[in-house]
Amino acid sequence: MNLLTALQEYQAEPTGYEPTYPLLMQHLLKTEPRCFWRDCFLPGHFTASTWVVNSTRSKILLIMHPKLHTWLQPGGHADGEENLFNVALREAEEELGLTASRIKASPQIFDLDIQPIPARKDEPMHLHYDVRFLLETDDTLPITSPENLEFRWFTVAEAEAAFPNGHGRWRMLQKTKALAK
Repeated sequence: MNLLTALQEYQAEPTGYEPTYPLLMQHLLKTEPRCFWRDCFLPGHFTASTWVVNSTRSKILLIMHPKLHTWLQPGGHADGEENLFNVALREAEEELGLTASRIKASPQIFDLDIQPIPARKDEPMHLHYDVRFLLETDDTLPITSPENLEFRWFTVAEAEAAFPNGHGRWRMLQKTKALAK
């Protein structure tokens, strides 16, 4: 996956902040050689995540983030890997045990978001430039989290109630509804 090409070809939603994200991410990619490493704080670094849905797009699989204590899509740091699709797949396997044999996935970008991350002990405030990919799996198969994370399937209606309008996850929910079979 060539990230620069994928960002140039990405069709952002015309409302909210998303139209600016491809350009901001292209700028980071072109100007910050360490943008795939988690210790790149000014302004931030790339992360990747998967929006996990069932085959009918009626449910979304989310994890309870152990530090933020909120429901999020699986994802994480690139740790030097420049192919963010591979990063997203790695995180889905590490966090939910979703191996290649259990999923359908496309390297086409599903969504983009830039999230401010608060300062912590040894990290200043910085940004996560999150590239998101759609992943499909069977919601009837058992899932065991290798990292012992809490997870659950949300119906689209449950997820809509959990996420405020305008948030990046709300945008992904609207895209999911548009793709519903």
